[in-house]
Amino acid sequence: MTHRSLGMIALVAAAVLLQGCTISRSISKAVTTASESIVDSAKSSSKKLSGDDARLEQEYRDDLRVAARTLVNAGASNDQFLRELGRIAELHGISHWEGEPGSLIALGAGACEAGVSELWLDSLLARLGQDGVRERSLAREGCRSAL
Repeated sequence: MTHRSLGMIALVAAAVLLQGCTISRSISKAVTTASESIVDSAKSSSKKLSGDDARLEQEYRDDLRVAARTLVNAGASNDQFLRELGRIAELHGISHWEGEPGSLIALGAGACEAGVSELWLDSLLARLGQDGVRERSLAREGCRSAL
């Protein structure tokens, strides 16, 4: 083998090894970019002044639904999911999103808009610690509304 052939083999080997890191970084970057976009959207809608509680509730649900869909599509981890949904709820003045029926409906709608099944949704709820009968029922309600 020539010196040039050995150099090419080393270059190909390095590229193969780095590919795994690149994929992981790409997913992480996609989740970060999606999160920043979601939070920016939530900030702008939460700053709108209105006495209409129903409209504000709908804006919150819409932000959460879009966030859930985006995070599922980006392959977010459980920690990323919880952190981002919590951040959006906080921007809307909600301190315990997991206990809000509208949050679970929006989560189900967004996840199903991303193409997941109700079984996958149940699994997500379990991983997020939201796997009670009431929580599953609300998330499935949202899922069915998205279909």
